[in-house]
Amino acid sequence: VNPVGFKNMRNGIVKFLVLSIVAAMLLWGTTSVSAFYKKRVAVELFENPADWNQSGEPGSLISEMIFHALEGTGNYQLIPFAPVPEEVAQEGSRTEKTRNPAQIIIEGRVLNFNLGLTSKELGEASENTKKIPAEVEMELVLKDSFTHKIHARKIIKKSSISGSYPFTFLEGPLNFKSPVFQNSAMGDALDKIVKDSVSFIKNALKSVPLEAVIIEVDEKG
Repeated sequence: VNPVGFKNMRNGIVKFLVLSIVAAMLLWGTTSVSAFYKKRVAVELFENPADWNQSGEPGSLISEMIFHALEGTGNYQLIPFAPVPEEVAQEGSRTEKTRNPAQIIIEGRVLNFNLGLTSKELGEASENTKKIPAEVEMELVLKDSFTHKIHARKIIKKSSISGSYPFTFLEGPLNFKSPVFQNSAMGDALDKIVKDSVSFIKNALKSVPLEAVIIEVDEKG
């Protein structure tokens, strides 16, 4: 057998196999690949409203509720948020050891957090006393933790007048699963906005591709 001819034939077979594998992966699509490689997702602590001067942290509360609502419900790995050290961010240089371990960061900014007033708080002067609805408005952003590319953005607003218990941050840490919390107008508004946020996040994550970024090149190979 001619060695040159054999080598050319072998190279041709290898190229054919590589092209076949690539074509199969393209036909298979990113959805099937994602079934095996879960995206790593972290929920950042959300920002409070710019004019917020009351007790409590509505941004922290909402981000915690969304984190718990997302746990174990999708084809992704939910991990605690780990901010990049400030000195590293200022230098503008990151390596695999300093970057956030999550691929996707969920950021939030609370634009409006109006507690509203129940009939009890208004004094129940009459049966026709009108309740002031609780309102929540926030901006959600899904971005790449390394490139900062924004994959999805949405503003969500919800309100509610249901519930008879007042909502307050003054009684220590809030238990958002407690009957008192759930039977308040703000509790109901928060439940609505969290459900919409989780639905938006899950749909957005489906369209986020699995990407690789070159972190560092070793000149020695």
